[in-house]
Amino acid sequence: MTRLMQRRASWLLGKPVPETPEARRHANVRSRYKQGRTGIPTLLLVATSFLTACTFSAITPTGMGTARPATSPRTLMIGDLQMADPLWEPYRLHYTRGVEDWLKRNGGLQIVPASGPPPPQTIVLVTRITEFDKGSTALRWIVGMGAGQAKIRGDIELRDPAGTVLARFTSRESYLGGWGIGGAGFLDMEDLMRRFAETVAQTSVKWARGEPTE
Repeated sequence: MTRLMQRRASWLLGKPVPETPEARRHANVRSRYKQGRTGIPTLLLVATSFLTACTFSAITPTGMGTARPATSPRTLMIGDLQMADPLWEPYRLHYTRGVEDWLKRNGGLQIVPASGPPPPQTIVLVTRITEFDKGSTALRWIVGMGAGQAKIRGDIELRDPAGTVLARFTSRESYLGGWGIGGAGFLDMEDLMRRFAETVAQTSVKWARGEPTE
């Protein structure tokens, strides 16, 4: 009697079919295969979490400007960008590219070049980087909990085409490591500067729409 016929007869009679060593081997292979397939998403999730950079953004309004313009701004011009320390100058391009790229991907405001006077319904982004700290990889690994974090802080002003300040806020971007709340340095300072710039761009769009910026 074939194995299939034995199983059918067993099902009809309500009796279990004795399991052969070959059947047990096949069952073990199928079980390991299923476990492997189930484990793949878990491994991918762990790997993604391990490589994900733990960054935190904070926006703090630092003073009210003049009354909001009657018409909502439609364009943004990157204006003056100051670095409190000349050693930070190499990161200037990463800031401007970060603002431009975020706006191109997400919209909300159209970038206009700073080659001429700003057109009407434009806000001018004025930035002063006040803190640029690479932190300590060793402290992120050993201590964690925010120790040794890399951080960038800047004072931001949004101005109208005439130079009148419309809004002020402080932006801060911190990097705590690549695993949980501490760990390896998967994010360099160029990337952190870009994320800082993206936060500034997003906050500028929120302000232009009349949304809370905090």
